[in-house]
Parts: sequence; C-alpha cells; structure tokens
Amino acid sequence: MFLSLIRAGNVSSQVRHNYTVDALSAAFFAIFAGAFYPFVAALAVQMGAEEKMVGLIVAAPFVAQLFTMYWGHLCQERKKLPFIIYPGILARVVIIPLAFIGDVRFFILLVILHHLVGAIAWPAFTGLMQKIYPVECRGRLMGKVRFVFGFFHILATATAGVLIDVLGFGPVFIAVSLLGIVGALVLRRIKEPAEGKRSILCSRFSLLEILSLLRKNPVLGRFILGISFFDFGFLVIQPVLPLYWVNILDLSNNQIGQISIMFMASWFLSSPLWGVLIDRTRPVISVYGAVLIYLAVPLIYLGSPLFAGVLLGAAFAGTAMAAYETGWSNNLMRLGGSESSRYVGLYLSLVGVRGLLGPLLGAYFLRTLGRELTMLMALLFIISSFIPLLLSDRQTVPQNAVPQPLWSDE
Repeated sequence: MFLSLIRAGNVSSQVRHNYTVDALSAAFFAIFAGAFYPFVAALAVQMGAEEKMVGLIVAAPFVAQLFTMYWGHLCQERKKLPFIIYPGILARVVIIPLAFIGDVRFFILLVILHHLVGAIAWPAFTGLMQKIYPVECRGRLMGKVRFVFGFFHILATATAGVLIDVLGFGPVFIAVSLLGIVGALVLRRIKEPAEGKRSILCSRFSLLEILSLLRKNPVLGRFILGISFFDFGFLVIQPVLPLYWVNILDLSNNQIGQISIMFMASWFLSSPLWGVLIDRTRPVISVYGAVLIYLAVPLIYLGSPLFAGVLLGAAFAGTAMAAYETGWSNNLMRLGGSESSRYVGLYLSLVGVRGLLGPLLGAYFLRTLGRELTMLMALLFIISSFIPLLLSDRQTVPQNAVPQPLWSDE
C-alpha cells in the first residue's frame, strides 16, 4: 500500500531517478526533523530557559529567513546542489554538540546557528525542484515526497518521545543528526541539469534590484502580497494555541504530542492529493484551498473547544498547510520563471519579517484584547488574502515570466 502511494508513475527514467533520490533524502531528513524540532523548545525549558530564551528558539527559523533573499540571489545562476548539500550537512553537525552541553545559553545559541545555516538551502531547493521535475508532473511528485516526509516524521516523533524519556536527549540527537547528514549526502545522486551562462552570474547582490523584481512582475507581486496576508494571520494565531492548551485545557505532554501527530498525519495524507490537483488545474487553486480550510482554525478556537475540538483544528491546519506549501512554491516557479530562486528568496525574507512581528502582535492582542478578538483579527488577515490572490490570478502573466520546459527525455 505504502509503495503504491509513492511510485513515480509514468515519467522518464531520469525524472524517476531524481524522484527516488529526493524521496530517500526526505525520509532521512524527516527522521531528524521529527526527533528534533518538536522537542527542542520543551527541552530548553527543562534546562531552565526563561520566556525570552524560548522566544528566541521560536523566532530562530524566521530570523534565518531574513537572509534568504541574499541566498536566493547567490544561487540563481549556479548549481543548486552545493547550496543544499553543504549547508544541510553543517546544520546537522552543529546539533551534535547539544548532547554534551549543560548550559541553556549555549544550547539556544547552537539551535539558532542550526536554523541560520539550514536556511541557506531553501531558495536553492526550490530552484532544484523546478529543474529536475517537469511542470506537468511537478506538483504530483513533490506531493508524494511530502507524503514520504510526513510518514517518517510521525514515526520519528512518536519514537523519539519515548527514547528521550528513557535515554535522555543526547544520544537521540546524535543519532538523528547523523541520519540527517546521510540524507544530505544522498542528494549527491541527483542528476542536476547544467545552468546556462548568463550575465547575472557575476552581478552583485542588490536589495533594490531584488525588490525591483516585484515591479517587473506585478502579477507575482500581487500573489506574494496575498500569501503574505495569509502568513500574517497564521502567525498571529501561533502564540495563542500553546497558551490555550496549557492554561485553559491543562493538557498533558502526551496530549500535546497527539495534537502534533494529528497535524502531521493530515499534512502528509493530503499532500499527494494537492499535488495531483495542481497538475490538473493550476497551483493557485491549492492556495485558495489552504486559505479556505485554515479559516476553520480560528473559528474553532472562537468556540472555546475541548481537546476533541483542538484535535479537529490540528487536522484542518495540517491539511491547509499541505495545500499551502505545495501551492505557493509551485506558483512561484510558474510565475517566476528563470528567476524563481530569487523570488523564493524574496518571499522567505518577507516571511522572516512577518515571523518576527506576527507572533509579537498576536501576544499583544491576546494580552490586551483577549483570545476571541485575537482570533477575529487573525480571521481578518486570512480573509484579506483573497483580494490580491484573486487579482493576481485574473491578470495575464508576463511572457518573459512564463517558465520554459526544463526537462527532456533525451
């Protein structure tokens, strides 16, 4: 059953080879991610981290995204694999010393460093997906890889929770970091098409030049504005959820783990379906679906849900995030054409800004307005995303922004 769900299907031998390597690497990375990310903040608290320190851990991935605009520019006309493999290895190497550190300050410092280094790969990875998967099956294959990732992530989270209680986090982090390094090395087997020679290869990074991409491609600019509204609404909600779980419902760690598993299960089960939808329609349809489905989350919390309602909200959130992640990346590839890596870097940098401001604003709303009005504010941001999304979808894509076929069976 599992193997039938992840088969590449009717594609060329080279596409099948790259898909197999991509899926295998995703499985190794999922084991690392599932055993590390869900537990790192709680472990820091157990080591004595104060609220500000925990805030640094939560903000670290978003701080890292502030620099992706530069990394997207740097990798634009270069081979993508070096920008993925080497930062991937280093990001997992810096986790190993956590096993031998008792000072929470150094613990947090290494976690932040992990995110800063790992973020180097994000724009390059999107560019690589554009190069190795033909547009007619890209969404389906990327959805299947996400399915593989989600499956092993859930297994790793469930197993690591038990092992950390028995062995401590040190041996577990060492083992999964080594597996994560293997996942990065596996990507060396990807057959990456060569880059063409273009003058931009030698150009220097310019913030104004990067921002001018939005003026050159206003359709894509409206799309980025739309998903930015959605992101902000999503981020405003994030500080509310754990406070509600702990302070209102008084959930145990085991129950909080069940929420995470429900989210991931919904995410990986729905990912292949969104990929098929993208291939049969267009990527922005998946983004529309994400916005509509995620509206259920603040609506559920407006009703003061019990644990069953929280689990239902996690299922909606996981399904929406699968649609969103598959949709925005594929639509940026479609609209960004040959400059998609730089557009991805620009978008992720903007996510970094929102990732710093959104949770702080959500915490402020929660303290001054209460949970219900905070959820209403988040609803307003999310619903507002439809306006620029619809405007971008109705406009004609500039001819020079339409990507040409990047793959051939020859």
